[in-house]
Amino acid sequence: MNCQLYRHFDRYGKLLYIGISQSGVGRFRQHAATGAKWIDRVRRMDIVTFRSESKARRAEHQAIKTEHPPFNSPYNLPKGKPFVTLGGTLRWIARERERRDREIIELRQKGWRLARIADKFKLTRERVRQIVSDNQ
Repeated sequence: MNCQLYRHFDRYGKLLYIGISQSGVGRFRQHAATGAKWIDRVRRMDIVTFRSESKARRAEHQAIKTEHPPFNSPYNLPKGKPFVTLGGTLRWIARERERRDREIIELRQKGWRLARIADKFKLTRERVRQIVSDNQ
């Protein structure tokens, strides 16, 4: 059975979310119906079709790991850290991400280079650049 890997982008071409489904368009409608907080920002969707769900899932996991879409936070959870699911959200992840982003902004304001910050947080320079620009 075919399975689609989809990527949602905002009007500036910034990646927002990566997912898989039998129908990327149908899943977009589900996200809209459930009120995903990023859905109003979507201006483009790219779709790649795989011959099996397992291949699509592996590609999705790898893409999330390397491309760091901001709304796929459960996949960015550090290994070995506890988290609590409350009301359908992973609050621990949100708090950790906010703390990390604040620290990144502070270090950048102190004059740290992108490469040094990226190394410290095990992120790409592009991801650090996105975090800094999103918080200006």
